[in-house]
Amino acid sequence: MKTITMYSSNGCPRCEKAKKFLGEKGYKFVERDIQFDKNAQQELRDMYVSGFPSFIIGNEIIEGFDTKRIEAAMRG
Repeated sequence: MKTITMYSSNGCPRCEKAKKFLGEKGYKFVERDIQFDKNAQQELRDMYVSGFPSFIIGNEIIEGFDTKRIEAAMRG
């Protein structure tokens, strides 16, 4: 199973929903909170990503909480 890197922001309701979704699906993920992790902030800038939550699954970047794209990336 692929590992997911999730970029989140503390207090973000969509981020909380995304974490719940990933947990319910049994997907392993690493959370990077951009409020506390300066390296995570720079990584997002380098990828030209500004929305939250955002995910890296394999080579795919998913900006926003899109369950269909997350599941497709996990299958692919």
